[in-house]
Amino acid sequence: MSKIILIGRSGTGKSSIKNELIERNMRPEVSTTTRPMREGEKEGVDYYFIDKDEFEHLIRLDSFVQWNKLGENYYGTSKKNFSKSNLFIMSPNGIDQLLHRAQKNPNVMSKVAIIRITAPDEVREERMIRRGDDPEVAKSRMVSENHEWDAFDNRVKDGMYPNVITIDSASHSPKELAHTIDSIT
Repeated sequence: MSKIILIGRSGTGKSSIKNELIERNMRPEVSTTTRPMREGEKEGVDYYFIDKDEFEHLIRLDSFVQWNKLGENYYGTSKKNFSKSNLFIMSPNGIDQLLHRAQKNPNVMSKVAIIRITAPDEVREERMIRRGDDPEVAKSRMVSENHEWDAFDNRVKDGMYPNVITIDSASHSPKELAHTIDSIT
């Protein structure tokens, strides 16, 4: 089975789609993060929650296949989890890091499908607030993501990324989107 990497701006529904794909027997990677745990999340299930100093120590040890800093928080995929999982959520920066590693080891990107999840800004903002994000933080995060995503869009147009499939999450349920992803990968 292919590795599926879900990417998308904040509030596009990546986690909801990921949960539906888990119901289809995908093996999700559990990312490491420095962000606070949200209500209902569980350590080792949703994320590994660590502090900033520990995360930065792991970066120096080259423990991550990819990592990114969004706002004040780090997110990363450990090398160990990458090898044993087939379902991931990453950022464009994370995809860039994987492509860089693939130059040294082509197997890193073999059988990888990159699924880009999109949604209009108003839908994203509403989802972020509904999940408990502060409205001002949500707006700030949406603005701060623009540069990274504009650059990603340009690299997709230039053909830098293999196997990128874009789907819109605004008009379909996570279950419908998981079915679509399952049928095309």
